[in-house]
Amino acid sequence: YSPLLKASLKYKWITIVTPAALMMITIGLVKGGLIGVTFFPNVDGDTIPINISLVSGSQEAQTNSLLAEIEKICWQVNETMTDEREDGRQLILGIKRNIGSNAFGDVGGHTGSLLIQLLDGEVRDMDSYVVANRIREEVGPIPEAQNITFGAIGRFGKPVSVSLLGNNFEQLNQARDLLVAELKQFSTLKDITDTDQKGRREIDIKLKPQAYALGLTLQDVAGQVRQGFFGQEIQRIQRGRDEIRVWVRYRIEDRGALGFLDQMRIRTASGEKYPFSELAEYNIERGITSINHLNRMRQIKVEANQANIEDDLPPIIAEIETDVLPKIMAQVQGVKASFEGQSREQAKMTDSMKIVFPIVLLGMFILVILVFRSYAQASIIFSLIPIGILGAVW
Repeated sequence: YSPLLKASLKYKWITIVTPAALMMITIGLVKGGLIGVTFFPNVDGDTIPINISLVSGSQEAQTNSLLAEIEKICWQVNETMTDEREDGRQLILGIKRNIGSNAFGDVGGHTGSLLIQLLDGEVRDMDSYVVANRIREEVGPIPEAQNITFGAIGRFGKPVSVSLLGNNFEQLNQARDLLVAELKQFSTLKDITDTDQKGRREIDIKLKPQAYALGLTLQDVAGQVRQGFFGQEIQRIQRGRDEIRVWVRYRIEDRGALGFLDQMRIRTASGEKYPFSELAEYNIERGITSINHLNRMRQIKVEANQANIEDDLPPIIAEIETDVLPKIMAQVQGVKASFEGQSREQAKMTDSMKIVFPIVLLGMFILVILVFRSYAQASIIFSLIPIGILGAVW
């Protein structure tokens, strides 16, 4: 230490210029992308959640069957990867299946998830995302699934999250389709999902002129359809401490298929009955699961995870912002795009640091001056902060 200190004092300019030059080189390496930067580094865990959403209205049995098939593939992957390991220890310790909810916030029989418990990270010798990617490859594409993800969703949101905003829903849908297609071309991204999901099938009834001529309204016809197929409560019977509700509706053989709707008889105010097909027509359409707004505009959010968490995220975001979004915005009208998820949290944190960080440094500087009773010594101590950053990066 002593000879180095003497040399540093003897060659003062070299002592000052060397760390300054290293700092410039370090900034160049970071700006050039040779050294990656992320605000929200991944913390590997011992579980792998698999979340899935089918089309709204899908039966619970269908969701359960699909999850069971994925679970079977997980155990097959476990056997394959266990054989590849030198110690021969099982990677997957257990799998928990859940139906009725998932991490997307969806609720219903069309949703579900699997929670895969892995061997402890200290003895696993591989990250959980490697196992998740292996399972994804073996499962392959699932046409029935509207959304499916393999792996945890960060508490600050997904790495790539783009909100498409506009008041023209057709243009929003077109922008959504274009963006999803573009993101699928990125080998660095996986699990591309969007918030515009198909809802349940709905029967849209429209009255014919004859119905209006008979004094019927849409409420009258729809009400009778509901009474016949869903039922109507007509009586309540008290049996001890229990209450029995009596409902009336068509027999199962008369309401088991949609074709029976055309044969249904609609009663008018005068008591006459007419076939449904003479009074009304209907279309079957998919409803809307949810309507999201941001800044008073309709919102469709498209999100994706990183295929490899070791890849640098800023270059991916920059390519989407400079290359992908301008090309999409040129093909649609009245649509805006904004980055959400981790990008939004990073921007909020950066803006906050611009205000708070100088105040904190000033407070620390005042405290150091009071301790050493010297402006010069306080300045020397604070000059070590950039060198500390230099050491951390290298």
